[in-house]
Amino acid sequence: MEPSRKATQGRFVTVAALVLVFGSGTLLLGHSLLPDPTRGVLLSPPSEKHVPPDDFWLLENDLRFGTALIARNARTLVTRPWRLLDIEQCYPAERALALGEPLIVQGLIGVPVQLVTRNPIAIFNAVVLLTFVLSALCMYLLVSDLSGSRAAGLVAGLLYGFHPIKTHDPAHFFVWDGAWTVLAFFFAHRLFVHARTRDAAGLAGVVALQALGSPYPLLAAFLLAIPAGAWLIARFGLRWPVALRTLPAITAGALVAIFFHAAYLDLRAEGTLSVRTFQAFFPYAWMAPGERFALGPVLVLLALAGVILAGRRSRTPALGDCRWVLLAGGALCMVFAAGGNLGDVQQAVANGRPRPFELPNPWFAVVPLLPGLDVIRSPAALFSGVHLALAALAGLGAAAILRLAPPRSRTWIGVGLVLAAFVDTVRPPLPGIPPGTRYLQHDIGPSDESLSFFEQLDGRGNQGPLLEIWSEPGPPAVIGEGLAVLRTAFHHRPTSACMASFRPAHHARLWSLRRALPDPGALEAIRALGFTTILLHHPADTSRPAALRESLDHHARTSPGGELEIAYADTARTAYAIVLDRTEASRP
Repeated sequence: MEPSRKATQGRFVTVAALVLVFGSGTLLLGHSLLPDPTRGVLLSPPSEKHVPPDDFWLLENDLRFGTALIARNARTLVTRPWRLLDIEQCYPAERALALGEPLIVQGLIGVPVQLVTRNPIAIFNAVVLLTFVLSALCMYLLVSDLSGSRAAGLVAGLLYGFHPIKTHDPAHFFVWDGAWTVLAFFFAHRLFVHARTRDAAGLAGVVALQALGSPYPLLAAFLLAIPAGAWLIARFGLRWPVALRTLPAITAGALVAIFFHAAYLDLRAEGTLSVRTFQAFFPYAWMAPGERFALGPVLVLLALAGVILAGRRSRTPALGDCRWVLLAGGALCMVFAAGGNLGDVQQAVANGRPRPFELPNPWFAVVPLLPGLDVIRSPAALFSGVHLALAALAGLGAAAILRLAPPRSRTWIGVGLVLAAFVDTVRPPLPGIPPGTRYLQHDIGPSDESLSFFEQLDGRGNQGPLLEIWSEPGPPAVIGEGLAVLRTAFHHRPTSACMASFRPAHHARLWSLRRALPDPGALEAIRALGFTTILLHHPADTSRPAALRESLDHHARTSPGGELEIAYADTARTAYAIVLDRTEASRP
């Protein structure tokens, strides 16, 4: 057979295997969406999500926040990318995207879906599944490039992209999205070996992409990069061709990151991003069999094989060294992720039980040295770096096993390893196989009635920022704000509703102005902040919204200055246009 024809057939087989293996995993995870992906978002069943029933509304609001922000970012990247930092929620805060997770790269993944459908829920579902596939593909590229084995790449891709560690919580899938870190190692390794400009450009691009997602995998990437960078320099040397290409690449990626993260530093300096008084660390017990972060036998055994066997008869000079780099990076992430454990220590001591095992954590020593770390809530999420390192080691272990196997049996052993990884991660519904990650379709979307309300407002010429009011304290108001934030992905109007990790500086003042309504001075101050409409939510089973509605209705009918007018109302909400003089009220 001619070499060119053989190469073409090899590429075809590779693409077919990738589509079959990773496509099957995606279908098994997302099959619950097939009837209607616009109806509800992916959610793990109650037995898997480990959320107390009384706190389930918090998880729903996190889903609403993520759905709204990803769909909003996808739309803004297409229509008005210069407004990327100015999200619709938390108005009138400027650059309010910096009040929480930016999820810009997740919005970028959602752009093709946004061009097909404008439904935010469909965009969110697609981005969740695409993130898993991209993670698997990136790990495939890295391991197959390091080991020269496509079967090992498939094994590593499955163990990284579809492992329950990554897929167990679609509400916070972005916290585990280290795909761009995997690609950074891929391009960095090739840059040091070949000193090519295209690899330097790829490295700059993926560094920037990782910086534009969640801060948690970015921190894990930084920890993993310490031993990886030291190894690359020690192994290949910092030659001038590499240095000349590496410095601009890293500078370009850093500039993109600094440009978008400057808003975070500004908010931190002014005190809006307050210091966390409690950090959640990773309990070692979470890795026990049956727990949410159980590693599984295939990942453990193949990672051990990678440590023990990967340096023997290596055809790739870098292969033997790489295992220690991965071990060091994973250990570094584990050291910073683990320690305290979500109050388990205090609870155990209070109940007279033995103190859970924990090691001293250097997190608290490093926080004062690096500005911004003191606003991080969950160092436990650095476990994503541990998973990344173990998956890559497992791929190297699979490659070592295939390399040591008799040549005639390598194909079947490779197929067996891929099937073992597939069964252990995706868990197909077969007899004798316990279920793994299974998703349900959970309806978090706004009602058709509420969306129709905003269409009616728009048809009457009522536009501009909304001051939304829920008079009931506690969960009802917070749930209402979550729904209001999700609705912004449908009607695109700025709103005072705010579901970010931090509250803007003006939040307390808005509450005082709400309490003063319908005082003319409060109305004038609200309008001065840029609000054009007060939206009062008044469910029928509460008394305070009815009283406030009566007061606002009376003021709209009787105020001599015409400060307020009823723009539109239905059974659950009333919109009041803020009009400070009749001349403005008469404008079309």
